[in-house]
Amino acid sequence: MVRLEETTTLDYYDTCLGEAVEKKLMNGDYKLPILPTIATKLIGRLSDYGESLDNITALVERDQSLAGHVLRFSNSVMFAGCESVNSLQEAIMRVGYKVIGEFATILTFGDSIFKAKGLEPLMDSVLSHAVRSAYLGREMAIMLNKDGDQQFMCGLLHTVGKPIILQMVSEMGLYIPMNPPHRGLISMTNRLHQKAGARACERWNLPGVVKACCTFYHNPDEATEHWDAVSITHLASKVSNLCGQNEPALEEALKKEPYFEVLGFDEDQILHLFNHKDKITEDTKAMLGTEKS
Repeated sequence: MVRLEETTTLDYYDTCLGEAVEKKLMNGDYKLPILPTIATKLIGRLSDYGESLDNITALVERDQSLAGHVLRFSNSVMFAGCESVNSLQEAIMRVGYKVIGEFATILTFGDSIFKAKGLEPLMDSVLSHAVRSAYLGREMAIMLNKDGDQQFMCGLLHTVGKPIILQMVSEMGLYIPMNPPHRGLISMTNRLHQKAGARACERWNLPGVVKACCTFYHNPDEATEHWDAVSITHLASKVSNLCGQNEPALEEALKKEPYFEVLGFDEDQILHLFNHKDKITEDTKAMLGTEKS
């Protein structure tokens, strides 16, 4: 049991930490990672279906992290029953060009550029949630005949402010109680990440639709532009939170979320989405190489 004095001390610590992080965000007194060019180049090439396998392989080989992920994924349980592959070309042929592009995007905004020593479990949780949201969002966009790839990016980046804040805290060199993860750090990250995400979108010059989703996904009605994409991201994020959990009551309540009806989903589409979430959970685990997501 935590004594009252300890609780008071931690609450004071949380307040001071939150104020320090918010001040850095407001003043721009922090460094953002430089986005690697490999992902942009690769995704651009993959949109050209005439691109040769040799050229795609050469691009992937330039990023050791990406190449390693592709090889591992091609031999994962997703392809159970297939013979093991050892060459990058064989791996690319097995998983397909589109998945390679997804890998490149996920790794760009995953742990290849964001580092937070001591906070890795939180980082992993944030990335897993974002990847699930990306796949769920794309599934919903396709149902509504909207741009699935754009929605994938919105889902992947809607919480990009969280790793920014966690990295900032890590670089401040402060000790954070993490066993279990300290509630104050999580609460502060949840409170400030939309502001951090919106500022990152500006500094990285990301599309307006991505910035809108980062800023307003919690409250889509506040968005003055890209309302559909923001609302889909809102729903995808909520469904992602349920993935891997056995919460029938919460699931039934979410199925009645008004945004489903306003966006134009019918009952069969909603049922399909929720039936599909377990597969998306497993696909995310296989893609990230994790047992927990």
